[in-house]
Amino acid sequence: MPKLVTRSDGRKCKPRTKPADGQDSNSQGAQLNQQDGGDSAVTVAPSAAYTQVPGADKAPASSAAASSSAGGDNWIGGDNNNQGNNAQASSTSSAEDTTATAPTKEHGYGGGLPSTGSVGGGPAKKAGVSYIAPSKAWDELKDLLGWFSTYSATPGDGMPGPEGDGAETPTFVAILWGEGDNPAEPSDGDRLQKFKQLAQEDSYVRYAQGFFEPDCPGYMSADMDVDSGLRLWNEIVEPMKNKGTALISPSMCKQMAETWLQEFKEKGGDWQFTNVHINKPDGKSVRAAVDQYLDRYGKDLWVSEWACVYDHTGRTCDRADDNQFCPCTDMGEIENYINGTVYLFEHHPRIAAHAFSNGDGLGDQWKLWDKWGGDLTATGRLYRNALQAARDGTLQIPEGWEEACANLN
Repeated sequence: MPKLVTRSDGRKCKPRTKPADGQDSNSQGAQLNQQDGGDSAVTVAPSAAYTQVPGADKAPASSAAASSSAGGDNWIGGDNNNQGNNAQASSTSSAEDTTATAPTKEHGYGGGLPSTGSVGGGPAKKAGVSYIAPSKAWDELKDLLGWFSTYSATPGDGMPGPEGDGAETPTFVAILWGEGDNPAEPSDGDRLQKFKQLAQEDSYVRYAQGFFEPDCPGYMSADMDVDSGLRLWNEIVEPMKNKGTALISPSMCKQMAETWLQEFKEKGGDWQFTNVHINKPDGKSVRAAVDQYLDRYGKDLWVSEWACVYDHTGRTCDRADDNQFCPCTDMGEIENYINGTVYLFEHHPRIAAHAFSNGDGLGDQWKLWDKWGGDLTATGRLYRNALQAARDGTLQIPEGWEEACANLN
């Protein structure tokens, strides 16, 4: 009998089923649905299909200039109702990936500059949070963030809207979570209707993100087949491009082992930024995921969730009965991971945006805030401090991340 997962609202549910043998899995996904709720410029030419975005007169001109190719691994997801909001988390499992290679000039990182800056039309400040709401934590972080999401199409009362560029105020990134009929996720239908309404409005939406982990089942993931996803994408999301919206691909729960997005692309799905979830324990595996997704799709990355997670077998924890998704618990390790990830992502000229994963399923040590609407936790303060140091140009590559952060210039 699999161990039950306790959601934020106190409900119990079965954890997501693990992928077939030989597949990697990503894990963790924070999701909360709120009810109606820089500096140095790093420049990269947008992908060909998006070189001239219709409606670009509504948005600041994007910069151009650095070419490269490179490229991902494992899985993510989750959802919990909490005071009218839905929080998400996920579990994962996977066989050890042995294909990771050291970064080389083959992955062509020319001109990477530290800290904030727009990459190929990305937000003016790269850093974000996968979920946040009005809180003391928000007040402490917002000046360092370029964007945020709520796993829905509405930002929540008192939060910024979806039209900004992330320079002065973080911009809200709307998400089409699923196709509206996931029996494991009661809010799926409401999310779909809210996104449809947003897509039909005349107001400007700068960024729109595709389905949340459609390649896995359970309340933590959208659980969609590729054909259904493509139909809905072409019906609702793709037309938003004509109004100047930059499209962010569906995210995958099976990180580097994913095949869903590959089939989606082969059947005609198109987007500007490739959406990536990274749940890894060290710099080498984080960089391997980045390089694989860049190599595979050739588009700049939007890392919409990242967290410190041991996602392979061989480590014991209480996270799940198969012990293949174990969040990091040592605060020294977490500090090292946050500093390394922020350094890598802020300096990488092909990463347009990235977000600390703020959701359930990642253990007490990883939480961004201490309670709903509360203060930053010790981990939240580590993220804030890393972002501030990146902005000031004082963030250093931590021990063990030297190889992962090589060849970024």
